[in-house]
Order: sequence, then structure tokens, then C-alpha cells
Amino acid sequence: MDNRLFRKKNIDKMSSPENLNTFLRVTNPSMWLAFAAIVVLLIGATVWAFKGRIESTVTGLVVSSDTETTCYVSEKNVAAIKAGMTVRVGSESYSITGGSPDAIVSDLVLSDYGMQVGGFQSGEYVFALTLDRPAESGYHQCTIIIESLRPIDFLG
Repeated sequence: MDNRLFRKKNIDKMSSPENLNTFLRVTNPSMWLAFAAIVVLLIGATVWAFKGRIESTVTGLVVSSDTETTCYVSEKNVAAIKAGMTVRVGSESYSITGGSPDAIVSDLVLSDYGMQVGGFQSGEYVFALTLDRPAESGYHQCTIIIESLRPIDFLG
């Protein structure tokens, strides 16, 4: 019985010098393309994890005149709002400086147009918040940022 591990034909083929200068393909180009796509995706996810923001927001209505700017927020959302939070109206950012401790019926302080812009229902209770500086005169839908986190914070 012959106890050789490899066949003679294969040993001769491996030891012949005629195939030493041929190209050995380890991976095909589609594998490199898939690898590059995965690397780009990982780099993008890493940048987003450190530079991106995930925000919890509440919507409201900003009513601004020449003398004052007031932000109205629904009764169901007011519990999460504190002084110093950021209010966005379009591309402008404002800060909440204070607010009324009492709820007001929206019909008493807002016109029909203001209630439509703010998304309030007739008879709904709203709270009035004051902002740090005047906004452009008129009715504007606003976004109040309740919480802002970086995605990487979820890992810790």
C-alpha cells in the first residue's frame, strides 16, 4: 500500500517552473467593489454617529408682532418644555425665556388662521411661551427641540 499524501501528478505540476510567472487571481473585481462599498458605508455611519443629531421635537405656533413674540404650545406637549430650549422658526433659532403657568383656550387668543397654522382644534387649551427676541411679524409654525442626542450616545 502506497502511503503518499499527495498524488505524483500534482507534485510534479507544483514543482514545474513553467507556471511560476502566471497571474494568480485571488479575488475578482466585483468582490473589491463590494468591499469598497462596505468601507464607504462604515465611514459614513461613523461620521454620522459622531456628527449627526437625533432630535425629539414638539410643534407649536409663533405669533409675532412689532412689540412681542409669543409661542403657543398644546397642553399635551407643555410638560416637556423648559426655559432655555431652542425654538426653530424656518431657518431662525430662538430660545424660550419663560411662559404662562395657566392654560388658555385657543379660541380666545388665536384667529382661525392662527389655529390652522398651529394645528390647534377649537376649544383646545394652549400655553403661551415667551421667546428671547422678536421674530418676523405674523403667524409661523415652529419646532421646539425637547432633546438632541448624538447617535453614538446610544451605545454608552
